[in-house]
Amino acid sequence: TRGLAMYLGATQVQPFNQQKFFLGDLYVRLHKWDKSEQSLRYRKSKECCDCARLKGEISRANHRDQNRVRSRAYYQSPAGKATSQRARKKRQEVLNKVHRYPYSKKEVRQSFDGCCAYCGVKPLDTLHIEHFLCLAHGGTDTRNNVLPVCTMCNKSKANHNPMDWYFKQGFATKKRWKMILKALGKDDNNYLQLTLF
Repeated sequence: TRGLAMYLGATQVQPFNQQKFFLGDLYVRLHKWDKSEQSLRYRKSKECCDCARLKGEISRANHRDQNRVRSRAYYQSPAGKATSQRARKKRQEVLNKVHRYPYSKKEVRQSFDGCCAYCGVKPLDTLHIEHFLCLAHGGTDTRNNVLPVCTMCNKSKANHNPMDWYFKQGFATKKRWKMILKALGKDDNNYLQLTLF
């Protein structure tokens, strides 16, 4: 069941959502799940999770220019301008209420060795600065509330509760969660506590 550790022989394996994923034969690229000799795969497509993530990163990198052109064309259209204006207004309303303290974005991006804080993948494009406790829910714009993340994790997490969202992901591990909390100066008991610096 979800949330319980599995045992393969004598090896304890990190938990994963068994409704969405399963442990299958080791994939060609040898993407091993935790301590097992198997790959974590999607139930629907049977595809290796790590390969799917890399394929998405490569596709975005290969089509970056096309996506920019398409995005630019949309935001120059009347519908795109209206969408952009609504988003700016909403974000500005949130930012006006947010506590800020200066920090270096370059330092944040290098804090996990250039990898995504959540999934551990080194993205082909730029790492995003993600607010652990989202601004819309009262999070602060301070060093102890920001993490470097890949595009996929940033879009997926959105404004969800960090712990709830993280442990629903196929790549979630307790060890990485503790690393994230340590980088933010938090622990399991106070991870929702707001920081002012």
